[in-house]
Amino acid sequence: MIHDANTLVIENLIRNALSQDSRIKVALLFGSHVSGTTTPMSDIDVGIITDADLSLMDLGYLTATLESALHSTVDLIALNDLYKRRPQLAFNIVASCRVVFSRDEEVLVRFKRNTYLYFIDTKPLREMTDAALRQRIAAGKFGVKNYVG
Repeated sequence: MIHDANTLVIENLIRNALSQDSRIKVALLFGSHVSGTTTPMSDIDVGIITDADLSLMDLGYLTATLESALHSTVDLIALNDLYKRRPQLAFNIVASCRVVFSRDEEVLVRFKRNTYLYFIDTKPLREMTDAALRQRIAAGKFGVKNYVG
């Protein structure tokens, strides 16, 4: 993980932009700004855990608020149940994120625990799916309909 001055500035701007919204319990920074692999085309990846599901309008407003504060494109992800929908992505975020702020440490610990459990539980399914995909690619059948209907 990179802890350079630019990352600290980004974290402070995110904290200032989001900490006023009491619905947000945890804010995380992840992706290229944490790994130190930014390019001129890099966006800023931010994950939030909220006390309730946010509407698409709410997420859009928060994204616009962050983009205005950061003067950059922001990819804002609601993390609440991401571990159920995308266990690999949730695991990658947890494994390399920086906590920008946390109002409730138990919420963060629960999210991390659930992420690890779902990631481990779904490993056989992911491996089976990946193997089937590699097999279809090797057979030249990627993109070919393989079901009836």
